[in-house]
Amino acid sequence: MHNCTTEDLLLYLDDDLPAVERSNIAAMLQDNWALREKLQVLKEAKEQLNSAPLQAPKHKSLQNVLNHLYKTQKREKLAYATLYPKPAADIR
Repeated sequence: MHNCTTEDLLLYLDDDLPAVERSNIAAMLQDNWALREKLQVLKEAKEQLNSAPLQAPKHKSLQNVLNHLYKTQKREKLAYATLYPKPAADIR
């Protein structure tokens, strides 16, 4: 592993890496002060997110998401009907 990305560090924090990659990152962390700092920032952010109280989304926000999904699905069905006006069984 030549570069260590933020995603790699998050996987390292969650212990979701194969042993070889985990040991490679551990070696990079020993040699690279900036990478250790980045890992520390990610660790602190993760701790803050885990300790923050969750609030239910507002009803209006949920309604907006559902409306968007409904409109998107309707457009996709319309596009499909335009491209394929006959059911697949009728096409020969």
